[in-house]
Amino acid sequence: MVVGYALEADTSACLWDSGAPYFRENTNGTQTLVSVESDGPPCPHSQQETTARVDRIADWIQQTSGATIIEAGRPGKTR
Repeated sequence: MVVGYALEADTSACLWDSGAPYFRENTNGTQTLVSVESDGPPCPHSQQETTARVDRIADWIQQTSGATIIEAGRPGKTR
């Protein structure tokens, strides 16, 4: 369960926004994708969202999209 805070307190994804990304801002200014939207309450809202952790579905993301996954905190480490 996650809650979006930026740009506004009610900026979380909406009910039909499946796949919407949630990023964590790192201390060096970069961002890391941490989860994607499953579903949530109607918008606008500031409630918790049901999301899927990216680290748990990284293999599926890579197989489906062909993207190269770079593991956060492990420079040069890819899947």
